[in-house]
Amino acid sequence: MESENSFVIALQLIGRLDPAVVEVSLRSLMISGCAVLISSVIALPLGAFVAVGRFPGRSVVDFLMTTLIAVPAVLIGLLGSQILGAQGPLGFLHLMFTVPGMILAQAVLILPLLAAFTRISVGAEWERVGEQVLAVGGNRFQAALILLIDARLALVSVLLAGFGRALGEVGTANIIGGNILGETAVLPTQIMQNAQMGQFALANALGIVLILLAVAANLVGRLAVKLSAGRQAKIQLL
Repeated sequence: MESENSFVIALQLIGRLDPAVVEVSLRSLMISGCAVLISSVIALPLGAFVAVGRFPGRSVVDFLMTTLIAVPAVLIGLLGSQILGAQGPLGFLHLMFTVPGMILAQAVLILPLLAAFTRISVGAEWERVGEQVLAVGGNRFQAALILLIDARLALVSVLLAGFGRALGEVGTANIIGGNILGETAVLPTQIMQNAQMGQFALANALGIVLILLAVAANLVGRLAVKLSAGRQAKIQLL
């Protein structure tokens, strides 16, 4: 009965846009969104270049990208704290227990995922039209840029996958951000803290919001994939 009541109260908190729920949700969206934008600046060109390039060590880079996807977030947080901490090489930036520090840590966390998935998406485009690009005088670097643009719909799903990974992780957010209420607290860390404190109604409310955001990102990603597939089918018919 108590769990049912906490669930009902959680829905009420969401329905009346409780300030605590809204604040943490917006901060989570902002941090994860910024992390995706920053990471994509490096990850998308890297993934595209690995997909079409032919250079020494290419297989090693590809192997590292896919392997680093599985690195636990808590390990990134641990390494990040040693780099960004007061005694670390970047301690002078004072990024520990700050939102910018959390954004940087999450950007590092999702970079391998974005790069690896981009390599897959652009690689599929390369198999389809790569030879045509080279036939008209383009080089592989130009081909990578062209295929990045051509695969833009599929890459939406890649970016959303990175967003979902950043949104739901706890390790880097807790270690780098410190879960400071009103400053660095985000959905996963607040869910954990509220559950530990026995505040299950608020924890459930934040959990429901997190699930809804994940579902929304997944639906948009699936739509982008379908649109991309439909676009390719039309091009092949032409």
